[in-house]
Amino acid sequence: MIVKATQIGISTATAGWAIFKRCLRIPNHLVIILSRSERQSLELARKCKTLVGAYEGVVAQLTENRQFQKTEKKQHEIEFPNGARIIALAANPDTARGYTGDIVLDEFAFHQDAEEIYKAAYGRMTNPGYLMRVISTPNGAQGKFFELAKQLGLDGGFRPRRQPVKLEPDGWSAHWTDVHLAVKEGFPVDIAGLRAGCDEDTWLQEYGCNFLAGGWQFIPWELYEANVDASLVVPEEPEGKGLFAGWDVARSRDLSVVWFGEQVGDITWTRGILVMAKVPTPDQTARVARIMPRVHRLCIDKTGMGLPIFETMDRMFPGKVEGIGFSQATKEIMATKVKRRMEERRCRLPNDQTVWQSFRSVRKSTTALGQVRFDAAHDEKYGHADHWWAFCLAESAVSEQPRFGLLEYFQSGAAAQELEGLERVQIGRTFANPASVQAPGKCPECLSSLVSPIAGGQMRCAQCGIQYWPPNAMRPKAPVFSRREMLQKLR
Repeated sequence: MIVKATQIGISTATAGWAIFKRCLRIPNHLVIILSRSERQSLELARKCKTLVGAYEGVVAQLTENRQFQKTEKKQHEIEFPNGARIIALAANPDTARGYTGDIVLDEFAFHQDAEEIYKAAYGRMTNPGYLMRVISTPNGAQGKFFELAKQLGLDGGFRPRRQPVKLEPDGWSAHWTDVHLAVKEGFPVDIAGLRAGCDEDTWLQEYGCNFLAGGWQFIPWELYEANVDASLVVPEEPEGKGLFAGWDVARSRDLSVVWFGEQVGDITWTRGILVMAKVPTPDQTARVARIMPRVHRLCIDKTGMGLPIFETMDRMFPGKVEGIGFSQATKEIMATKVKRRMEERRCRLPNDQTVWQSFRSVRKSTTALGQVRFDAAHDEKYGHADHWWAFCLAESAVSEQPRFGLLEYFQSGAAAQELEGLERVQIGRTFANPASVQAPGKCPECLSSLVSPIAGGQMRCAQCGIQYWPPNAMRPKAPVFSRREMLQKLR
């Protein structure tokens, strides 16, 4: 049983143990490595093969993506001349019961259905010649891995690896290695650099091997501060037009917050934050409705009591309102996207203590089933991360701009705006932007790196949407149309 810091070489050491201490010494032996996912199991199998190849005279054959017992699951197998094998595959109760041999549960704290996997794996240990290794970085004070660590006294801190092996109850050998002990024993990593690059909770759990209750803080102060603009004055009712808004609905216990933003280039600027505490629902709707003529798009949390508010606003402002049901999946998508934009410093936030307290209260954790959760404690003053989720909804409103049908497109006047000042563009040609010659692999129009191949050998830029052929590409002759001609054909 090993409680370890992340990325300190324990998985590589386990691969070496499986090869040189088990398979090469015991003919016809079997080691099963159960990883968190199929991708990770493949990486670990390739790591084993690399270790084998580093030793002269040791031969092994790696077979990737072999079907596991007539299922869609994939296993990766390394076979040695003496008949011994290493099989790496994604962990679930069925794969844990599939073979009998040594079992390695790699990053076990992050396995889905960990309780059933452990029962199935432990049942394979009836043969006294087989061993089990349970290895992981902590993932909160919950789940089967935490229970085992607590049982063996590994939930509270330091236990040197180089002490004489002491067998715990049921024959376990217990080990605990944080990043400080790894460096002390020769692991080449810069502790100061690691510490500077992560927040307190990440440092304590990922590198300090602490089982933190309630997950870890999702938005650290350094990230929030990097997006603060001290000059921002944020009123309750914003000025200007073309705004985007997100509304986290509440009535009595939490705060009902509407976040207004404006997109300037690729930067979203906070223009207003409307906070309504214990305001009757009709009054909330009326207050937001007064601002809606200046709002381009509004995303509303339509979970629970938010559904009738969404339906009311949608009837009053058709085509401008989108309802988003809050589930763990949608919250993960929104939160991850917003954090990425903050890491890229593409948000401008007010230097406001209430907003910061809401952002910092969001904690991310992973359940025993491997599901990601975002939650926050209730606070009478700062709410239940209401400002944070209103901000996430506003960012979703910016990214989900309305998509017109053909008739609505012409009726809205957008077609006329598109036609003004347009030059003739050859669809699919290789552009002659001089800067693109100096930046291979980037979009020739906007020089973005977000390019990907599409059908016919062409490339497409995800940022500006242009479609082009890379230099020297074999391509058919494409017809030349201007945007005006294309719109006329559609009309």
